[in-house]
Amino acid sequence: GSKQVAVIGQEEKRAFTVLVGISASGNALPFQVIYCGKTARSLPSKTTPQFKDAQALGFKLCFSNTDTYWSTFQLMCDYVRDILVPYWTRQKELVGAPDDQECILQLDVWSVHKSVQFRTWLDQQYPWIKYRFVLGGCT
Repeated sequence: GSKQVAVIGQEEKRAFTVLVGISASGNALPFQVIYCGKTARSLPSKTTPQFKDAQALGFKLCFSNTDTYWSTFQLMCDYVRDILVPYWTRQKELVGAPDDQECILQLDVWSVHKSVQFRTWLDQQYPWIKYRFVLGGCT
């Protein structure tokens, strides 16, 4: 029932957001981890235990450039460009699908996801990505 888990020797605590993507085939995509802050100093130190493991797994550690640890329009664009599109490109190559093969991106109805700015960006940059929204309260 505890909401916090004690870790011996690890007194520093930080809140962050993790954007997790799962493919329809069950593959977990690399995480995008978003920390509050406006510079790279907001991110974990490269000497942090398991930092190299996270990098090897393709995790993207990002600062929000805001006073919160929430994602932003720019961070969502980064996620699509740096994690999602490379994953889909590899999958298309594996099965011999054309570059413009449509792919479905399921999103929740969070304000950045449903914003005209983000939808317009997706439509212009990646017309082959077809986005669909999961109803509120169902994620």
